[in-house]
Amino acid sequence: MSTWDDLSQDSLLAAKRLLDANHSRSAASRAYFAAYAAITSKLSSSVQFGAGRDNPTHGQIAELTLNNLRPDRFNKRRRQGLTTIIRNLQRNRLTADYSPHLTLDRETALASVREASRLVAELEGV
Repeated sequence: MSTWDDLSQDSLLAAKRLLDANHSRSAASRAYFAAYAAITSKLSSSVQFGAGRDNPTHGQIAELTLNNLRPDRFNKRRRQGLTTIIRNLQRNRLTADYSPHLTLDRETALASVREASRLVAELEGV
């Protein structure tokens, strides 16, 4: 059975490989999910996600990052920075997955992979 940390690492590796293979949209999408899974693994155990869910909705992730990301381990400034990252990644993921008429270039995908890598690294070991 996999953990949210396992899913995060797997998605981050996939994002890097997809970027190397010039699949910018898919790389941006996987980069977002890597960050989503990393954050999900570090949310306070007191967070309730709703009926039958053991993870937040994508619409909840930024607010939960800001307000419930292990306040005992992440001060407000760190949570604000991580919230900015997840919002940027989510915006790029929505463009990648739902806006084929918009361009998502390699530079944007590379920025997504770098931001996700930074977020995942910051949350490792916490």
